[in-house]
Amino acid sequence: MGSQREPLEKIDCVHVTESDIGRRLDQFLAKFDSIGSRTQATRLIDNGQVTVNHQIVTKSSFRLKKGDYVCVALDLKDQKATNLVPVNKEVKVIFEDPFILVVSKPAGLVVHPSLGHEDDSLVHRLIGRYSLSQGYQEDRPGIVHRLDRQTSGLLVIAKNDRTHRQLALQFQKKTAFRLYQAVCLGIPKWSSNTIVSFLSRHPTNRKKWSSVRSSDGKIIRDRSAAVMRGKLAITHVQLLAARDGMSFLNLKLETGRTHQIRVHLSELNLPILGDELYGFQEKKMKNKHFLELSKGRIFLHAYKLGFVHPDTGQECLFVDEWPSSEKALIETYFRITS
Repeated sequence: MGSQREPLEKIDCVHVTESDIGRRLDQFLAKFDSIGSRTQATRLIDNGQVTVNHQIVTKSSFRLKKGDYVCVALDLKDQKATNLVPVNKEVKVIFEDPFILVVSKPAGLVVHPSLGHEDDSLVHRLIGRYSLSQGYQEDRPGIVHRLDRQTSGLLVIAKNDRTHRQLALQFQKKTAFRLYQAVCLGIPKWSSNTIVSFLSRHPTNRKKWSSVRSSDGKIIRDRSAAVMRGKLAITHVQLLAARDGMSFLNLKLETGRTHQIRVHLSELNLPILGDELYGFQEKKMKNKHFLELSKGRIFLHAYKLGFVHPDTGQECLFVDEWPSSEKALIETYFRITS
């Protein structure tokens, strides 16, 4: 007798809003952290695991209309085993229990395998030591959210698939708390600000992202605007200290788009130290100590991370201080007392 197929589990149902009118179904699904890519979205669509208005849709190119009701189901038993080879290198663990890991990622380390980083990533360093969720992409076990390679700080890792789904939904629904800190060139004229835009691929540089602009060249800031491309991105900024043409900022994410903080600060003429992709110029950097530490990293750190524990239901908040040499320099330069 053949083995019985495990039932599908619905992970989310959403209504299509104005910002997604006309979007392809695979593009729409890929924007959710619990799916993560158009490749994964296409696989789900091809397998008949996606419905629109309660009808199975099997074409990735299906165009959505306002009010369409999209549901996704996953069969976690169908996913392939990973071929990743463990790497025997330490990872700084902030917290661990049977359900989650909270780790501190160093700058310079990619979160999961990617072009040019196929043999060493955070995933490679975790798989030999911990049991992780299978996740929704075979080379990303346990990975719920990400940090750029040159960024340091906190990540939560899922140890089983139920935990993964529940954490991913918190990031989707914007209930997870993420606070970053950054050192930037330039000093804002305000002490606090909320930056709103729609992010999409840069029109000429595919390595970059940028805010969508209107026909008159101005960045679209109205969060209710009907934008055919781009994803809504919202960053809350607080100025902590400033000195000699540099600023130290708190950045709270309301959304978590690719390169969101880097784009928003760059477009305000506040490029992050070391972030040459988004406007940092070494020749404008006068402090040699910061300049030396910014080699191979950008001065962006995921400082605090909060979420509801997927098993206990308790609110969790974790703090990860800057690496010691950077913390000492920031406190000394900006005259910050602990």
